[in-house]
Amino acid sequence: MTQTPPVETPAVETPAVEEPVVEEPVVEEPVVASPTDGSPAGTAAKKPKKSAKEIMLGMVDRYGPIAMVVWFGIFFSSIGGFVAAMELGVDIDGFVHWMIRTFGLDEARWAGITSGTGKLVVAYGLTQLIKPARIALFVVLTPVVARLTGRTTNSEDP
Repeated sequence: MTQTPPVETPAVETPAVEEPVVEEPVVEEPVVASPTDGSPAGTAAKKPKKSAKEIMLGMVDRYGPIAMVVWFGIFFSSIGGFVAAMELGVDIDGFVHWMIRTFGLDEARWAGITSGTGKLVVAYGLTQLIKPARIALFVVLTPVVARLTGRTTNSEDP
């Protein structure tokens, strides 16, 4: 028997299937100038949080006399409200003792705080205790009152 030589088949190259090229979006980093506060360039410098005093002074600068009228209106309304509450028989001693316990103060030391004190002094002290609420009310009410009275702001930018 004769053997036939094996037939070599030429290697056929199959074309490679090209996968579609997906280009990722290029996100450009914003150019950040070197900050003047000494932090390294490229780091975002956070604005420091304004204190209540800075906020109030900014409101006075912006709204002028309207801001002062609103501030003192809230202040004297608070004092008057506390004096009226004491005149009507509201238990201010209970409120003061609740505040003392809330702040973790020694009740024995503050036991007679309202007994020999005048109503106006107690009302002033309570008004100072609610100062954060008065500041918040001031920040909210001042622009509203300025708008209602038709007064414009002192600054150029709104």
